[in-house]
Amino acid sequence: MSFRGNFLRKIYNAPETHYFYVLKIRRMRYCLYWLMIAFLGSCASVKKYNERLEEPLTVKAMHRDIKYVQKKLFTMHPDLDWYTDKDRLYASFDSFRNTITRPMSPREFYMRFAPLVAQVRQGHSGLYPMQQRYTKEEQQRYKGSKSPLAQFRLKAEDNRYYLVEDLTVDTHLVRGAEVLRINSITPQLLKDTFRNVITGDGDKNDAYFDHVTSSNILALYSRLFGRVDTVVLSLKTPDSTFTQTVVRSYKNEIDSVVKYRDSLAVALIESDSMLTDSVRTARIAALKEKPLVKKEYYGYNAETGRYAKELEIVDSQLAIFTVRNFTEGLFYSKGYQEVFDSLKKLGIPNLVVDLRGNPGGRLAELHRLHGYLAAGDSFATINPRAKTLSKIKMPFWTLKNMPVWLYPIAVPIVTVDGIIYCSRTRSNGDGTYSYRMRQSRVRPASDLKYEGNVYLVTDGGTFSAAAILAANFHSEQRGLIVGQETGGAYNGTVAGKLPMLKLRRTRMIFRVGTINISPYSPQGLPGRGVIPDVEVRSGKDDVLRDYDREIAYIKDLVYGVGRKVKAARFSGN
Repeated sequence: MSFRGNFLRKIYNAPETHYFYVLKIRRMRYCLYWLMIAFLGSCASVKKYNERLEEPLTVKAMHRDIKYVQKKLFTMHPDLDWYTDKDRLYASFDSFRNTITRPMSPREFYMRFAPLVAQVRQGHSGLYPMQQRYTKEEQQRYKGSKSPLAQFRLKAEDNRYYLVEDLTVDTHLVRGAEVLRINSITPQLLKDTFRNVITGDGDKNDAYFDHVTSSNILALYSRLFGRVDTVVLSLKTPDSTFTQTVVRSYKNEIDSVVKYRDSLAVALIESDSMLTDSVRTARIAALKEKPLVKKEYYGYNAETGRYAKELEIVDSQLAIFTVRNFTEGLFYSKGYQEVFDSLKKLGIPNLVVDLRGNPGGRLAELHRLHGYLAAGDSFATINPRAKTLSKIKMPFWTLKNMPVWLYPIAVPIVTVDGIIYCSRTRSNGDGTYSYRMRQSRVRPASDLKYEGNVYLVTDGGTFSAAAILAANFHSEQRGLIVGQETGGAYNGTVAGKLPMLKLRRTRMIFRVGTINISPYSPQGLPGRGVIPDVEVRSGKDDVLRDYDREIAYIKDLVYGVGRKVKAARFSGN
């Protein structure tokens, strides 16, 4: 044994086995010591980062980040002149930079800078304020929790905001009450503040902004003020003005709400005398069945207790297929297969596809659904000329969305993706490139393709991939479109790879679209969304009494009222 070992053994006056035990304890103490330092350092760095979010920005920092965004926007975005003059936009950046002559808070700078980027009028590109960071202890506490802003829903009518849905655990908000203030901020002020910041696709299309500020105004509060644990609502009814407080709910409370909703839904189905016993049994079984496989087929959201894709069999004449997004559900192809296999076996002649509030998502999923709804025996979803500005750099832009420690794993994967991307990219001869996407190939429609009458329901929240589906649906004259103009443009959007570039000096995030993605046959009005064949809009009172005006209109067509309109549209006239 070494001199150091003998010396320590004498000090501890213990047998050799005990000595090694002591050394082990000491090593553990060293490990705990360094772990504690790392933990405290992490907490200190989080605290320091959050404090910096409120520190005034220097003029030099703001100038440098303005120039950085200007450079990235003009070197990565392939269609800046789609809705605005490119040279004028470049000059606007220079002019704006000259107006920044004094320090200002990150929030103030964001509200001044974001409208300039929004002049592009393409919703996938924009600025976002960086949010607070949280320690691991705080992250664990917030995990599975539900923000107070997610526990109720508002709807605007005549520039007044009304509380139309209560999702709280035990607050029992007054549905139908007018909302005067959210904490100290009026909804109208939020709307005016973001008027030049929020944009959909198109210079003549305000449908997306109207949707966000009508039904999703609470998201704007979160963007401006970050995470909140308590919200005080100032409410007004015909009889009085009062306040109600909504607090963050945690996982066990959320689970109880979901169970309560499920039990209430079962009770409503059991009490519906219009349903046959077989339909009633099938609906209750579908409601209660939430195995893991089904969740991954249809994209189950545990917070809301709803699936991203839901099929409702109304009766032997009508089915309603609600598609809330193209992002949730790992095995979505199996889900669509089950849905359209059921429709084919049941022989239901009328199908409603509800895309209201669908923000888009995976093009592969959009393509899959299009194959079941195609008008002909073959179809293609995306225009073959998907324009981009880079043949080699573009695949690597996705690395900007990842932390540095993931690079050793991500770089080989991105390199393979880059090789595939380069093989599908061809020069246009004008400094741009065309990327041939898989969804642009003409393919046979699905064997389970729906052959009956299809009605599509859209609104201002129908955006990105969902708007592309609506555009293809319209150009193919597949059926009747009911609702409101889509927030996504008819003739396409600039999306694809969406790098999230961090502006570290000014604490903001810049997202930019990199590929021009259009429907297979773009033919809509320039700068507009997909305009419905019949405009129908549910009002505040309709929502409060659970009356869906758009679906009611379609039911009138299916069950005999307005047959002339339906016959004209489905005959292609």
